[in-house]
Amino acid sequence: MSTPLVPPLLAAASNAALYTFLLYTMAVFVLAWLSSRLLAAQAFQESRFDARARSWAGARGLMQVMPATGRQFGIEDLYEPERNVEAAARFVEYLEGFWAERIADPDERLRFLLASYNVGPGHVEDARRLAEKHGDDPDRWTDVRYWLLQKSKRRYYTDPVVRHGFARGLEPVTYVDRILRRFAHYRDLVPERPATRTAAR
Repeated sequence: MSTPLVPPLLAAASNAALYTFLLYTMAVFVLAWLSSRLLAAQAFQESRFDARARSWAGARGLMQVMPATGRQFGIEDLYEPERNVEAAARFVEYLEGFWAERIADPDERLRFLLASYNVGPGHVEDARRLAEKHGDDPDRWTDVRYWLLQKSKRRYYTDPVVRHGFARGLEPVTYVDRILRRFAHYRDLVPERPATRTAAR
């Protein structure tokens, strides 16, 4: 096997610098309440800042947006970084509105939002219904994450309160943990506003 010319993590760092201004712009103009460093943490987790990435499930581009999600916001070319990040930002905006009606605490709500970005809000709502059924707090992520993990087991994904069936619950739970850890790291090391504009090409 040949050695890559650019090691993956080095390539990710280079691409991160390239897309910094784009992520900042979307955070400011589409999501005024959201830190661009959180979007950057998502971009790293989703694609390692690879605008041509494609997942086994068909998610595409920098923020790994599904084609159906892109079409929901009128965006077709998900390999074009600006359009991809715009679609992701619009989806995050939608999820914030969705969860704002259900979860009052903003720190808790962020965890529900991130899990929904990964697996879809329907599966997270299923986990909330399971939590409530079993006497746990449906508005508390530490309770809901447990029931999201159970959604890979037949006895739970066939429960009458579950409307969206099977889910690989470990994926969104791990996703939330990794995004929040990386976000905390970025907050310590990366300025919120880039010093100079570095446009994605």
